[in-house]
Amino acid sequence: MPDRGESLSFARRSGGHASGARVRAGVPDLSDVLVVAGRSFDMGWQYADPGASAGKDDLSEPSVDGPERFWLLGLPTVCWRCRRWTTALVGIVPAEFVDLNHLVTCEAEPVLGVAAAALADGPRRAAWVGAVKPRYSRTARCQYLSNGCVWCDALLGNFFLYTEGVRLVLAEQGLSGLVRVAVVELSDEQVDTVYEHGMNWSGVYLSDDLGGDEPT
Repeated sequence: MPDRGESLSFARRSGGHASGARVRAGVPDLSDVLVVAGRSFDMGWQYADPGASAGKDDLSEPSVDGPERFWLLGLPTVCWRCRRWTTALVGIVPAEFVDLNHLVTCEAEPVLGVAAAALADGPRRAAWVGAVKPRYSRTARCQYLSNGCVWCDALLGNFFLYTEGVRLVLAEQGLSGLVRVAVVELSDEQVDTVYEHGMNWSGVYLSDDLGGDEPT
């Protein structure tokens, strides 16, 4: 497996010249701007083209309102196989309540399934989110519904995404550490699935937090 701490080439905001930057667990220095295949990424975890960061100020006033509207959030990361940047679909948050207390991660398969079903192909590709489908994990020794690299379709495993990725980024940066992928409308059934099976950003099942039983 490639070293996720390898040096990649970035262009600095200040001068626009290429410089070396260290990537730790897929998280580069936030003062850098990464240019990949002609597209610019603001590494405050927002796409300079076409999206923006998932900070509270941005998400609290979505372009489309509605009680069943949710933001799908992504985590930019470096693919372990092809070493290109891609985005993993990692979270859902109500458009009306944009904070960590209301974030539901996509770590549980039913929640990731809801998020993937709600995300149209166009916005998915625009945000560089790979296909969500069952893949076999040699680490977990089983097949599960998972994120994949948009370039080479390699598995983006849950252990890395949520243990070394999402929780680290959220602890250090809050929701501004994620990118907004799309605002979607979920059916009542989909909303029930999210809250029945979902976990908060620290890995606690929402049903446990509400005094219910852990999904089986």
